[in-house]
Amino acid sequence: SSEISATDDNRAEVPELLFVSSYFYEWHGLDLLLKALAHSAWNVKVHVVGEVGVANYSAAKRDERVTLHGTLTRDEIHKLGSRCTVGISSLALSRIGMSAGSTLKVREYLAMGLPVFAGYKEEFPENFPFFKESLDDLLADLQQCIDTWSAIDRQTIILEATHLIDKTKLLDQLYSKLVVAIENPVT
Repeated sequence: SSEISATDDNRAEVPELLFVSSYFYEWHGLDLLLKALAHSAWNVKVHVVGEVGVANYSAAKRDERVTLHGTLTRDEIHKLGSRCTVGISSLALSRIGMSAGSTLKVREYLAMGLPVFAGYKEEFPENFPFFKESLDDLLADLQQCIDTWSAIDRQTIILEATHLIDKTKLLDQLYSKLVVAIENPVT
């Protein structure tokens, strides 16, 4: 099959970040990342996949570390992901009054062997090591995560995340809960 293996690992010395969305709305917080980068000399590459608004487009174009890819196919995203150290999820859910989420994008990053950095809490166990929420200083938190994650093999991340992202397992768990609920109706 032509599918690119999730374990393809083409990471370079300079960390590369993958930020994917069909369209970047304000809650994705792309502007926060671009603003932080503008005030930093960090040697990093940021791959932005999806449609961006005018303001984000201008800010991204001013920073040679940022590449705007527009819309890509799943295979193209996987190929790009093989070069990256981390996947970025929404950084500003608080803008729409949310502090926690459970997104498909995070599970897709993990399935590629990419650890995830975001601005909110995911519905993962506390001790899950491959999802980190930015708490304080966006770039400092991100750099710290990359220092920790860059030496970790993709396969390790995939294995650690499988029980959290495997649709079959998730459906089995849901089925079990439904069976219990049906057999023990609340009276």
